[in-house]
Amino acid sequence: MTNNAIQLLATSIPVRLTAEERSLQKLLCSALDVSEYTNRVDEVYRNRAGVIRECLYDLYKTILGLNINASKEHGKRLLLQSFEGRTEEEGMSQCSNFFAHLFEIGRRYKRMNPDKMRSEYGKLISLMQDAVQLKPTLQMDIHKPIVSVYDILNKNQLLELLNDEDLPAVTSQLTACSTDKPKSELISEISEKYSGGDPARREIAELCIRSLDDGQCFLRDNAESLTALIGWLKYYFHPTDGVQISKKYGDIGISYGREGSKLSHSHSQHFYYVLESLTLWQCIMSDVFNLWSAAEEDMLDERVAYRMRNTGQGVHRLKSAPRTGQVMRSHIGNAQS
Repeated sequence: MTNNAIQLLATSIPVRLTAEERSLQKLLCSALDVSEYTNRVDEVYRNRAGVIRECLYDLYKTILGLNINASKEHGKRLLLQSFEGRTEEEGMSQCSNFFAHLFEIGRRYKRMNPDKMRSEYGKLISLMQDAVQLKPTLQMDIHKPIVSVYDILNKNQLLELLNDEDLPAVTSQLTACSTDKPKSELISEISEKYSGGDPARREIAELCIRSLDDGQCFLRDNAESLTALIGWLKYYFHPTDGVQISKKYGDIGISYGREGSKLSHSHSQHFYYVLESLTLWQCIMSDVFNLWSAAEEDMLDERVAYRMRNTGQGVHRLKSAPRTGQVMRSHIGNAQS
């Protein structure tokens, strides 16, 4: 991968959580786990705004209580500074930056660990959608953008690190393949080079490099498996050039009503159907960070209100998704070309 490609990826790859942020992420998960927010809110149609406010405040209070238990001095100080001499609404408003930071940590962790926070993430996005819609009433802004590698490097004046000639080697598969040095050693050298002798800057540089490596590994692991599947599909089942495995297993055609099939495809039709599906999924997984950003921006766009609808699988929040649609149309076009 070239430095230009890495610079582009750096704008969408989330930064690894620090030790302090990991503690806050666990705190958030604990609060969401015991919260019955969606159970209480999603079935309410009268005085919905009042119920949302009550349920949000219940969750916020749980978070503040857990924060006092987890970091006694910081938690107490936050509570005193925010609520002393103020009403409950004013105090909660004063804590909005803390909640926004906490929710950003949870969303950032989820992007790099899609198999984690399954129910908690859905609950988090639902309550954030409600909070965004009631922002003028609650006087609280709990939505902040995900912190990317580029954001951290730019904030600490370390953007030149993205042009380092050894950086592409660091994000290679196992070791720094263009050198004889192990990856860990090369990461330490690059971090030291741009630290200016400052241990704090060195730590930030290393965090960003390892975050880039995390993102690259995630994209590579997911996209390469699809590349392999597409290769096997073409090798074994291509209508004209494929290797015939056997008469029994060589035909992948399907018939309506047989083994649960809802379509009828000849071998050739189904080959191209599967090929296009896998190619589309490969395009999506290669750009999953941008697609995830677009989806969250659509869901949390305060200018577009959602509608509560029973979809047959429960009550859900529905709203238009122009950013996600634009990205998906681009990938569909690439898959079809």
